[in-house]
Amino acid sequence: MNEEALYTVVTEEDTYLFETEEHFHDFMSEQNSALVINRIEKRD
Repeated sequence: MNEEALYTVVTEEDTYLFETEEHFHDFMSEQNSALVINRIEKRD
């Protein structure tokens, strides 16, 4: 997990890092339903 990222989203094709809660929620709300998310991690 990336130390600078608040959220890490791992899909079949890529890994997305988000430094803020807002960026994470914007990304999730805009995602195409075809995106397969394998894992979401939130830094404590």
